[in-house]
Amino acid sequence: MSLSSANEYVLQAIMENLLSLKYCIPELTLVMNSQRPKGSGHFGFSDIFILSYKGNNNVILELKYISLVGLMNGMQKNNLGANELEKLDKILEKEDEESILKRPYTYWSKEDKKTKLTTIGDILNNGMNQLNSYENNFKRKSNQ
Repeated sequence: MSLSSANEYVLQAIMENLLSLKYCIPELTLVMNSQRPKGSGHFGFSDIFILSYKGNNNVILELKYISLVGLMNGMQKNNLGANELEKLDKILEKEDEESILKRPYTYWSKEDKKTKLTTIGDILNNGMNQLNSYENNFKRKSNQ
């Protein structure tokens, strides 16, 4: 099976199959701000919510799919053959975390309908910001 057409939805399906549905809620919808209209920050969507077996230690997974093709495109490489992707994979295996986080990454933005350039670090930071907003929302709701 080729993963060239894989994306975040494929990653989510894989994760859902690995986790027991007894404790896993995929694509949990959260009301983030009831004062905002729908589509403008009213809802938040966690990729996977895992219920704790005991206690209140629930987990939210925010999935980010980083493809080798997006990394190659971020490096402004037009030659995207299997050999080039394999070379990049071997380079990444040897790189430290700081170097990887600084790497440019290109992806298609559905919202803006165009290709966008960012870094791996920015993608991870945006994911952490999403998780922090979910956590703050839970804290705010539990204090009401």
